[in-house]
Amino acid sequence: MSEPTRKRLRVAGFLFRAPLWGALLLLYSVDFGFRSFEARDGKFYLNGQPCYMIAALDQDFYPETIYTPPSKNYVRDQMTKAKQLGLNLLRCHIKVCDPTYLEAADEVGMRAKQPVRHPGRPPDRRREARPAQPQA
Repeated sequence: MSEPTRKRLRVAGFLFRAPLWGALLLLYSVDFGFRSFEARDGKFYLNGQPCYMIAALDQDFYPETIYTPPSKNYVRDQMTKAKQLGLNLLRCHIKVCDPTYLEAADEVGMRAKQPVRHPGRPPDRRREARPAQPQA
């Protein structure tokens, strides 16, 4: 998988003007990876090249810290090992990815997918709303 084009966005602006303190300056910086991704003719293309998703489900569970990644280096190392196994996509399971997880994925060129919650009713209430099935 081709590596992302790394970019850094820096934003500076005045948050507010106070008579005693002068202006409060807001500074923000974020790094991100830039890729093109498209589907055409029944195939996926990443940066203009055909790509095949070779994925694994990542429970994103850590023995010492439970759901919080111990460090970005730890996550980066795990993703590098996954790439060495031939994987190019990790699916973070049943929760929102920690920002550290997504930053590490950008840095090593690993695609990361996280589930999107359905805006409907909670799963337990959906089950109750179904009509009862006749017993055979």
